[in-house]
Amino acid sequence: MAERLELTLTIHGLDGFNQDVDGEVFARKLAAFMRGLAAADKAANGKRRYKFLITNLSRNTATASLREQVSVKGVQPDSGFRYFVSAVESIYKNTPQARSLPESFIKQMVSLGRGVERDFAFGEIKTNANFAIRIDDFFAARAEAVLDDVSDEISVLEIEEHTRNQQGFSGVSLTSYDGVLKAVDLRGTTQKATLVLTAGGEQIDCVVNALNVDKLREALDRRVLAYGMAHYEKTSGLPVRLDIKNVRLLPKRAASNLAKWRGQFKIPDNVLEEEAWW
Repeated sequence: MAERLELTLTIHGLDGFNQDVDGEVFARKLAAFMRGLAAADKAANGKRRYKFLITNLSRNTATASLREQVSVKGVQPDSGFRYFVSAVESIYKNTPQARSLPESFIKQMVSLGRGVERDFAFGEIKTNANFAIRIDDFFAARAEAVLDDVSDEISVLEIEEHTRNQQGFSGVSLTSYDGVLKAVDLRGTTQKATLVLTAGGEQIDCVVNALNVDKLREALDRRVLAYGMAHYEKTSGLPVRLDIKNVRLLPKRAASNLAKWRGQFKIPDNVLEEEAWW
């Protein structure tokens, strides 16, 4: 028998309040989370089929965990939790499918991200099945963008056509980048870091929760080749976020591969005129 799915919401406090969470803020975020679950249940089954029961409520980390319990008799309904997880992931990845979500659900995700970095540091939605999404300014912007499109009644086909007609790529892709990994916030499950690119010094916002503790510790402040899922917007050739899945440490003073060719292609000054055409 498969393990019963459990969903957890965690809100992390601001440094200015010693990382404690304002009770009113947590209450608002928990209410948005619960309303989002209700909208997911209704979207998955046509009407409400589940009750969401609290399995853990922790004051110290502002965490609430829940499980779903069927509240009606009859055929086993589709899991509202699984719909919720899939829907949140589609917003995070900014897929066309996110625009087919119920507006009522998207509004709760907007509410969940509202006030991030002002009222709270960040949030996390996790399952007991190795799924975690960071609720930060990145997610908040994605949710707002999806809501804007849905409110304007843009169809999925129109969005796909619009994306094709724009310059630049918008979407997700598996890729790798070379740079120095710097810690930003290693609290919670969805730790955040920055990759300072070796070429040009540009910075990429990263989530590093897929790395185990030892590998992450070893990689910090080191030059690495970071592999992961990159989120691109058409406005930039660089990703706006990189979900790092693995890293490979690179030599601290790796010389350029072109260095060994220095001087090898120098054209002599006395080249014959008839040979200079190339």
